[in-house]
Amino acid sequence: MDIHRLIDSARSRMVSFANTELTMLCWHVGERLRVEILKEKRAEYGEQIVSTLSSVLSWSHFKEIIYLKKDIQRNFYAEMCRLERWSVRALRKKISFRPEYKGQMELYPRRLDKHERKPGEEHPLGLILCADKSDEQVELLELGKSRIRVAQYVTQIPPRKLLERKLNEARLKGGGRITAFA
Repeated sequence: MDIHRLIDSARSRMVSFANTELTMLCWHVGERLRVEILKEKRAEYGEQIVSTLSSVLSWSHFKEIIYLKKDIQRNFYAEMCRLERWSVRALRKKISFRPEYKGQMELYPRRLDKHERKPGEEHPLGLILCADKSDEQVELLELGKSRIRVAQYVTQIPPRKLLERKLNEARLKGGGRITAFA
């Protein structure tokens, strides 16, 4: 083994150990808070979760995940990092819809249009599903001109009033082409 590999290997082990220790420190602080302040009102499954995740995820992974708005998002990305062994850079890319993906997304419908579309078929449409989207970013990227649509996915059916409001907004945006249904 050459010297560079020895150094890199030692660094990797040291970083992994430091990240595990930092994670366990945070868990122990949380445990003290649970016992001394919350009077043990929290479930004990946290130790197993932190133990499993801290052996795979770095402190930097946790820093990226913690700012996600919803528990289901945090759990999803933590689990994907664990299963797929994503780097922090890969995690950041997966979390956000970024403008540089526009070119990649434009490629797929154009390829289908050129090589796969049969006579009489409509031009293909690209659809990007993401947890959060910025209407301003979508507008500035002019995705509609390139036949790409961006939609926000939901993990639970929203309340009826919100669903009706969103449907009405879509109808108005579409020039009234959507008709109401019971």
